[in-house]
Amino acid sequence: MTTTPTSEIRCTAPWTTMEIVSPDGRVRQCCADWTRDARGVHSPAVSLRDLWNGPGYRDARRRMAAHDTDALCHAVCPRLHDLRDAAANLQMHPGSPDFVDNQRLMRDDIASGREVARALPIYLALCPSTYCNYDCVMCDHGRTPRRELADTLWDELPALLPTLRVLTLLGGEPLASPRAMRFLHDFDRVRWPDAAVSLITNGSLLSASALRHMRACRFANVTFSLNAGTPEVYRQVQRGIELGETLANLDALLALRREQGSRFPVALSFVVMPMNAHTLRDFAAIAEARDLPIRLLPLDVYGAPELDFYGDPAAVAAVLAHLDDLADASRGRPPQWIREIHGTRNAIAATAADHHRRRLPTHKPR
Repeated sequence: MTTTPTSEIRCTAPWTTMEIVSPDGRVRQCCADWTRDARGVHSPAVSLRDLWNGPGYRDARRRMAAHDTDALCHAVCPRLHDLRDAAANLQMHPGSPDFVDNQRLMRDDIASGREVARALPIYLALCPSTYCNYDCVMCDHGRTPRRELADTLWDELPALLPTLRVLTLLGGEPLASPRAMRFLHDFDRVRWPDAAVSLITNGSLLSASALRHMRACRFANVTFSLNAGTPEVYRQVQRGIELGETLANLDALLALRREQGSRFPVALSFVVMPMNAHTLRDFAAIAEARDLPIRLLPLDVYGAPELDFYGDPAAVAAVLAHLDDLADASRGRPPQWIREIHGTRNAIAATAADHHRRRLPTHKPR
């Protein structure tokens, strides 16, 4: 077993996180767009617990402890640059005895670089369905046949929820999944006192009736994917309902949160690319007017290779200039904003550099 001081591990995801966003059951240790390969495949015959200490996860922990991030992660991953998930930043969260004990085991597993984890994951992300009612330019979910995760996965969830901190539901559009809506309706706060749901949504289906349907659910956070700062660019990028309708749903959620005295964060996200980067300041103004955090993500071209701009120095420079402009305009705003801007800027620059290296000849011509 490799022994690595906790403070030197750049990302704790192989010890903390499972993500299943592919309908064929492929499991990764974090975002599918940022991770190389899968850690295994979930099926009725192979459970999440089997995969958690299966060959794929053991290999990922070994490589991460050895600092071999190139074998696990794409350069576009902003966590490699902002180090938000580095072991040095690992925090213990209060809660029930089982929840706290699991975190202690996890902390010790990470500190010693254990390949076979004793702790269960504290973060789990699921894409219930590939269906989306939008047709965003940078995502293929709106243009592919509808496929659902296996029902057996939902049957396994209750065994993981007592020690789980956050279950993330993303898409596709998670609120378009009947199975996900049933789970949100039936969420049991007594059985799962420390678990909460993180919802990543385009916001179009988060109506007043939907909010009433989910009133039993405990939310960790809700993220609205805006990806534009003006109605015109929103129409071009998101290709769904109008921006004004989405913002009306956002404001309804914020009003409900105030009425209930809830404290869960609501954030606005933006995938940065040439066709929308010039609206970053407008996007920031929408967030600032509502006192909301922002989440910036570099474009990953996996689902839309036709949008790949990383090999075009002029396009890359223009996008970076817009991010720099937002950074200058964000002086005095919360540190979280600056971390998001710098992490995304560095990820875009690193991806462009990687793109350039791969295009260079491996030896000098004779």
